[in-house]
Formats: sequence, structure tokens, C-alpha cells
Amino acid sequence: MKAIRKITSVLAASAVAAGTLAAFPAYADSAEKTPAEMTTAELVRDMGIGINLGNTFESCGSWIDASSPQNFETAWGSPVITEDMIKGYKEEGFGVLRIPVAWSNMMAEDYTIDQAYIDRVMEVTQWALDADLYVIVNIHWDGGWLNNIPLNEEEGLKKYKSVWTQLCEAFKDVDERVMFESLNEELGVWADAGLWNQYSGTEGELKEKSYDLGNRINQLFVDTVRASGGCNADRHLLIAGFNTNIAMTSDPLYKMPTDPQNRCALSLHYYDPFNFTHQNTLSWGSVNDYKLINDNMDIVKTNFIDKGIPVIMGECGFGTELMTKTEGDAYEYLEAVIDTMYSRGICPVLWDINYSESDKREDSIYSRYDCRLTNPDYKQTMQKVIANGLKKPNEITAPDTVSVIYNEPMQALDVSSLSGGKLNFSSTSNVVTVDENGVINASGTGNATITIYSETTDEYLAAFKQIKVNVERNPDPPDAPASSMTVGGSVKTTDDIPLADGWTWKESYTIPETGSVTAEAVYGDRNYTNRTVEVTISRETADTSSAADSVSSSNNDSSSSTASSAASSSAASSSSKAAAATSTTTSSAAQAGEPSPNTGTAAAGLGLAAVLLAGIAAAKKKND
Repeated sequence: MKAIRKITSVLAASAVAAGTLAAFPAYADSAEKTPAEMTTAELVRDMGIGINLGNTFESCGSWIDASSPQNFETAWGSPVITEDMIKGYKEEGFGVLRIPVAWSNMMAEDYTIDQAYIDRVMEVTQWALDADLYVIVNIHWDGGWLNNIPLNEEEGLKKYKSVWTQLCEAFKDVDERVMFESLNEELGVWADAGLWNQYSGTEGELKEKSYDLGNRINQLFVDTVRASGGCNADRHLLIAGFNTNIAMTSDPLYKMPTDPQNRCALSLHYYDPFNFTHQNTLSWGSVNDYKLINDNMDIVKTNFIDKGIPVIMGECGFGTELMTKTEGDAYEYLEAVIDTMYSRGICPVLWDINYSESDKREDSIYSRYDCRLTNPDYKQTMQKVIANGLKKPNEITAPDTVSVIYNEPMQALDVSSLSGGKLNFSSTSNVVTVDENGVINASGTGNATITIYSETTDEYLAAFKQIKVNVERNPDPPDAPASSMTVGGSVKTTDDIPLADGWTWKESYTIPETGSVTAEAVYGDRNYTNRTVEVTISRETADTSSAADSVSSSNNDSSSSTASSAASSSAASSSSKAAAATSTTTSSAAQAGEPSPNTGTAAAGLGLAAVLLAGIAAAKKKND
């Protein structure tokens, strides 16, 4: 929704120019503490906003030459990583670099990792530390062996422990700015190995076994790291959520591991809506789009942050090319991602890969070729998000339900928000819509849900409220016909009787010569209650009818044809009286011997009156 799009980058640019934002603000009040002295919550906050070194050391495949780490490093499109690339991440404003790794790429049958592979990952890690970045190192998908642990649990856990034992030894003297992450998304993805299929919706023993295995793997991770000594004894650890999914990790069956040091954070991923971030949906930015991401981040805050469990959103953003989306929508989404997360105390770590094709370089967030963000404005967006810090909860004041009458004037909803942020409205119905001012427009009757969205501000979180709207039928349609009417002699059926716009006769009714007929008129719009009216139609009697066609109504607001009928009858009566009067006047004048002007005209008028009177008398005698 382009009307909702916030030009944060422009505002941030103005703020930087005015000197209201530092070149890049400190992430937390704990800046004077060392990572070893910080709590995990403080360290996560100090990380700020992060980015993934994606499709690099986790690249894998049997077709890759396993003779050197660089062959894997470049297999999925990345150039060989250089120190300048890593420095560029810091210079562009990132605080933490996540390095996904497939450790099986160069591994012996006894699970011994080739030292060259460990050394190369450690080299890049050291460059990041030298650039004053935090680093997250994990076991990534790694060819999928983690998904098969249930098939041979003993052997699978043996390999898992072996990998972390070797990494702990390699990193034991590296300071606590390096965080270990237990797993990627594979924790719980075991349907193909005979355990619970989380997409089937079933509950029961297989689900419990899946969660139990996941909990035991995370506990094995913590126990292995803590037992290895050195800096690992106090190292901050990142615990994989169940499939790193917000809802599944919120399940009571999921348990954070026991850590004697109490230095664990939770790893979650967020790619909703998936059809936008990974598939062919091109646009994003509606009220409901904003509601979805805010609702999900509220769940994370309520279920974890507020309970003292720090959260790192280890992957978020896009798994497809940014520039394939509707212009501006990709970065509107990326702005919403970091703002909704960071403002609630969650550390967002954007997923990013490198595209080797020159015409796709802008599809990455960060260009490893140019060592910069592909969209310079996004740096200012990150600055502004970090400068705003945690935001206060917002609240919308509005009625829960609203009832309106169809086709009556509508008033704007009585709505306000605590933040004073811009209000946006959307409806679930095409029949009941709402404009930008909150005025309901009903093109029919029925029910709808209106969502009100108060945009985030520098101080307040976004807020949403849903109102149930019931549009009731209007009792009486406009311009209903009268309950009775009389018609002239030329009106044979109701087809000859016009009705107001929207009204039609239910069928063609014949008007009898004597008596009356009851006809039904129907209003076409079904959103009215009294849309059928019975009309009694009778024919005018002979002594009141006229040669003119006529339809008269018993209502006071008679139609023009009624007035025409009355005028015609009155004119005929006046003509007879005038003829008689003329005849009398002429006769008197002649007897007095006075000249009579227009004597010929008067005689002609007298003759015509006599003919008319004779005709009327004959007709009356015949009727008698």
C-alpha cells in the first residue's frame, strides 16, 4: 500500500544532515562492558542489526572439488571473501556477522574436520572481530545429515558432538564476541525420517518425540561447549528454535536447555509472507501486511523477551532477488523487518547472498564486489531504527462493533491512537469499504471486519484494532408507489403505468373496466426490507373520466397525470356553463334592441354547446 509507505530514509537523511544522529549510534548502554561481562540480553542488544554471509561457507554438493575451502566458498556464487569485504559490513552499519557453515564439506569418515576448512572460517571470523563486529558461527544445513538423525540417533548425535567438540577446541581462546549457534532450521524437520510432520496438524506421540529429540540436541550442545573450557565456559550461546519457527517454538513442548551460566539466547527465523520473500508475489505494504509482521513480533516479545529469553532473528528478509519486486516494496519490507524487531528488543540478522551475474548485483543487500550497501539509503534507515531504540506500546481507541443502515449518510469512525501516528484503514469485504478518513461506505448489507493500523512512530510501536461492522437493511426504499391509484380509459395494463427509478411491476396486470386489481410493485435493490408494495388500481368512473389519458393517486403527493385529469374535467364543465351563459346573454340583448357584438360567433358557440350537450345526454341515456 503506497499510501502507507514511510519515507524513513529521507527522514533519516535529514536527521543525519542536521546532526541529530551520530554517524552510527552505540547499540546499548553496556558499551563500557566487555562481552564477557555483559549479560546475554545486553550482548544481543549491543549487536544492533546483523547480516548473513550467505551462500558461502555453507555451500555444499558432491560436484564441488573438495581439495580446498575456496572451492566451496565460491561454489554458490560468492567471490573469495576478503578482509575489505568484511570491513565494509562494519562501515555500512552492521553490528554482527552470521557465518553459516557446512562442516562436512571437508571431513573424514571419523568426523574429523579438515584443519584447512576450520582455519579458513577462523580467518574470516578474525577479520570480523578486527572490524569490531560480533560473529555467529553455526552448523548449517550441511548436506541434510541433520534431518536424518532419527534414522540412527546414536550415530547422528555422535557426529553432532564431534563437530562441536572440534569447534570448541579451535575457538576456546577466541573471546566472547564469537557466539556459537547450535543448529540452523533443521531442528525438528524430521518427517522424512519417520517423526512428526509439523505441516499435517496432527498431535500425539510423534510430535512429543520430535520435540524431545530437539530439546536433547540443544542440551547436548550446551553441555559440550561448557565442558570444553577456555572462553567457551562463559561464551554466549544461541539455541535453535524448533524449525526456528515462531509458532512451533512457542509450543509448550519446546524447552530451552539448562545452562549453568545462564548465557543463552534463542534463534528464530522470519520470512513471512513466504510468497513475497521467496516466491512470485511482487507487492507488499498493505495494512494486513503490516499487521502480520507486528503480530508475529508481539508473539516473540510476549513469549520470550518478556520472560527473560533474548532473541536473535538469525535469518530474515529475502530468499529471492530484491529487484524482482514492485519498485520500493522490497526495501519497505526490509525497513519494517528491522524496525518491528529491534524496537521490541529482537536482534534482526538479514539474510543476504551474493549474485555473481553483473545484472543482478543490486539484488543483494550488500555488494561484496563494491564493499557497500547496494541501496545507500538503507544505512540511514538502520541508523534511525537503532537511534529510536525500544519503543513504547501503542493503543488504538475505537468501538469494537459498529452497526449502520444501508444507504444512509455515513459518519467517520470515532478513532484515535495513543501515539498520534497516521491511521490507515482496510476492510475484509468489497461490499463494506472504508476510506482513508475512516468513513464506511456500504454498497450492500452484510458483515465485515475493518482493520485500523496506527503507524509506528519514533517513540511508539505500531498498533492495530479490528472493528466488526454490521450493515443492516434499510426498511423503506425511496420513491415507493402509492397504495392505491385510479387510471383513465386508455390505460389497459400496468405496463402503461410508469414507476420511479428502481421500481418495476412484478408482472403485467390487466386493469378491469369495473372494480379494481391489486398489483405488486418490486424494488430491485435487495438491501431494503420493504421492497414489495401492493397497489390497488381502479378505473375512473364515467362521470369523472375525460378524453385525456389519466392516472391518479390517492396520496396527497399526486402525480402530474392526476392534476391533468382534474384540469380536463374542470375545463369541460366550464365550457358548458360558458356556452349557456353566452346563449342567455345574446337572447337578452336582442330583446332589448341593443346591438350584439360577435353575434355570429355567439351563435356558433351556442350551436356547438347544443351538440355537446345532446351528445352527453345520449351517452347517459344509453348507460342507463
